[in-house]
Amino acid sequence: MRSRSSIALMLSLCALTVAAMLATAVAGYFAHRFYVERARAKLVPTFESRFASENARLAAPVEPRVVMIGDSRIVEWQSQPPLLDLGLVWRGIGGETTAQLLHRFAADTHGIGARVVVIQSGINDLVLGTSLGEGRSAADRAFRNLQTMVELSAGSGTEVILLTVVPPASPTLLRRLVWSDSIYALVADFNRRLHTLSGPLVRILEADRILCRGAERLPPQLARDTLHFLPAAYEMLNRELSVQLRESVDAVQ
Repeated sequence: MRSRSSIALMLSLCALTVAAMLATAVAGYFAHRFYVERARAKLVPTFESRFASENARLAAPVEPRVVMIGDSRIVEWQSQPPLLDLGLVWRGIGGETTAQLLHRFAADTHGIGARVVVIQSGINDLVLGTSLGEGRSAADRAFRNLQTMVELSAGSGTEVILLTVVPPASPTLLRRLVWSDSIYALVADFNRRLHTLSGPLVRILEADRILCRGAERLPPQLARDTLHFLPAAYEMLNRELSVQLRESVDAVQ
């Protein structure tokens, strides 16, 4: 009959084997995901044609057209502001940076007759930049890209509502592997710079103030994960957006 120590040793070896198999599986998953995402970024670095067919099918607006454009925070903005007399169109792409957005911006806004453009973008630039140790230069590029979008819109007489960047919530354990807490100070500084873009046709919606109430990070009760919001957060944003949309539409009519 085997001794207890032998049984314990066998159990320990089994546990180590299972742990090693799980670690290998996790490593394989992330390696495959990294390869696929890197390959996709090389093949299709920008998304100018993503909404081409949908844009072509859009009829001429009978009411002021409002385009909600940006990254996954726009994609997940499922609830509409409580306005019944506006034609809202969503043009969000998950994971997109401001550099990528700039390539399709005109086609997906002015190209479909937008009277008001709501822009939510920048968080991906800042997160990626800090993870590479290049947060400041990433922020500078993102600011210039958003400035270009704002100027393109204002130059065509289109109203802009530019959302400040909501900082991330606390990162998950896996994100910690490529995370820098410098992101929080970088977001705060970036938002201060965004306010300089305000003008006669440009309104700043302080999304960070609405959701964080002065806190450094997105509160956990409003966070679906590190970067994304729960429905309650969108309800809070909708209340302020409704006010600004009404003012913007009245201004261009």
